[in-house]
Amino acid sequence: MKVKTYSFLLFFFWETFSLHGQSFVEQYEAYMVKSQSNATPKLAESYPGAPGHGYPGKIQPYTDSSELAVHLAKYNLTASWFVREPIGTNLTESTALRYYTESENEPYPDRIAFLHYAPEAQGSRIQKAPMPLLVYISGCGEVGEDLITQFRHQTLFSIVTSKAFQKKYPCYFLVPSPPKCEGTLMGGMHHRPSLVQNLLNDTILAFMREMKDPLVDTNRLYATGLSYGGGGVYYLGMRFPGQFAALAPVAVGTVNENLIHPLKPGNWWHFYNEGDYAKHGVSVERLRSFQSRVIERGGEFRIGTYPDQGHNAWEKAWKEDAVWEWMFSKSLLKQEVGGQVPEARKLSDLSGKTKPSVLSSVPVPTCSASVPGRDDGTGPERGADGLKATFYLSERPVSKGDWWQAEYAAPVTGNGTLTLGQLKSKDIHSKGRIETSYNGTVWSSVVSFSKSESVTFRISGKVRFVRVVSTTTVPELLAVKELIID
Repeated sequence: MKVKTYSFLLFFFWETFSLHGQSFVEQYEAYMVKSQSNATPKLAESYPGAPGHGYPGKIQPYTDSSELAVHLAKYNLTASWFVREPIGTNLTESTALRYYTESENEPYPDRIAFLHYAPEAQGSRIQKAPMPLLVYISGCGEVGEDLITQFRHQTLFSIVTSKAFQKKYPCYFLVPSPPKCEGTLMGGMHHRPSLVQNLLNDTILAFMREMKDPLVDTNRLYATGLSYGGGGVYYLGMRFPGQFAALAPVAVGTVNENLIHPLKPGNWWHFYNEGDYAKHGVSVERLRSFQSRVIERGGEFRIGTYPDQGHNAWEKAWKEDAVWEWMFSKSLLKQEVGGQVPEARKLSDLSGKTKPSVLSSVPVPTCSASVPGRDDGTGPERGADGLKATFYLSERPVSKGDWWQAEYAAPVTGNGTLTLGQLKSKDIHSKGRIETSYNGTVWSSVVSFSKSESVTFRISGKVRFVRVVSTTTVPELLAVKELIID
C-alpha cells in the first residue's frame, strides 16, 4: 500500500535510519512492486473484501468420528468448517487473482477444517470483556481435512485448554488445518499472499465475527506454530501486518526480511534447537539480520534457543511460563495490557490503520563466569536467556568467591528474580549473595541467600552488572536457571 503523506518527524526518522540510501518505507514499497509490469493488476488486498481480507463465507459443523469425538471431549474443543463463498467473477477480482489460477495451476481453495476452544462463562465479567484469540498452525504432517491428524502433537492443546492456563490467560483458541497443497502456505509472489495464506486469514476473520459472547479482542490476536506452521505464522504476520499483537514461530527459518513492514514490524519470539539448525544448515546470520530489521523499525524480536539436536523445540517453548506472560501482555494499543482489558476494535479496522505500539526489545545481557559451563549447552549465557528450560552449570564445583554475572549494555533498574538449580535436580547452591555494580569495579551487596531456589531483590540507581557470588565453604556446583529484571 502506498504511503502518500508523511509528517516531518516521521520523514526525518525514516530518512535518518535508512539503509543504502532508501528509507524503510521506500525499501518496502520497492520490494512489493518487484517483478510487476504495467500490465500487472493492482494488489488483491487493495480491494475491500478481497480474499484474505474478510471474504465472506459460513462456518458449518464438522462430522465427528468416534475417535475424533474422544479428543474433542478431552480438551473441550469444537470441530467446524469454514466454507468461503466462491470467488467473484467481476473484473476487479478475477484480474487481481489471475496470478494464482494460471501459474499455480490448481483450483483456488475454498474451505478449511478447524478446531476451536471457547472460554467458559464466568459470570458478568466474561460477558463484558473481549477475549484474546490464540491461533495455532501445526506442522505439515498434521494438515488436511482429517482433523484427527491434528492430535499427533497434543502439548499445546493440553496447555491452552487447561483450567490453570484459562484462569490466568482466558482466551479463544483457534486451530485451522490448512489444505494439503504443499508450498502454498509458504508461497506467493513477492507482493501477494498465497492461496492458503488468504484462506487462513479469511478463516480467522470469520471466526472472530462469529464469536459474540464474549467478543474477540481484535487488539490481542496472537499466533504460534511449529515447523511448517511456524512458516505460516511468519507469513500471516508479514502478509497481514498490524493484525497480530505477538507471534511465536518455532523450529523454522525466517522469511525474506524485505517483507517486514516499515511501520508495523510486529512483536516476535522465535524458538529453535541449535542442533536442528546446524544439521539442516539454517542460517543463524539471516535470523539475526531479520531481528535487526524488526528492531530498527520499532518492533520487538526475541530469540530463544535450546542446546538440543532434534527438531522438536516446541515442547519446551510452549511450557515456558515466560512465553505466555510475554505474549498476553501485548496489545496493538500503545500501552501494554494492564489491569483493564482494552476495548476491541471493529473488524473493519483490521486493514492496518491502527499503528501498533513501538516496543523496544528487553536488553539481553552478556554473561560470564569465573568457572566455565560444563558444555556449550550450559554456558554462562544460558542463565539469562529468558528460558527456564536452559541453565548455566559450572564444569566443576565452585569455591568461595567464584561467580556468575550478567552485564547489561544500558543501566537497568527494578525488581530482580534469580532462579537457581539444575533442570532435573533439586541441587540448590547452599550459600551465596547477589551483588550489583555500575562499572564492574565497585560492587554493592544486595541480598544473601541460603539453599534458596528463588531469590528476589530490588535494584535501585544505575546498575549495569548483576553478579551471583558463592560464599560456600565446601566446593559445590553452581547452577543458574534464570535471572530476570522487571
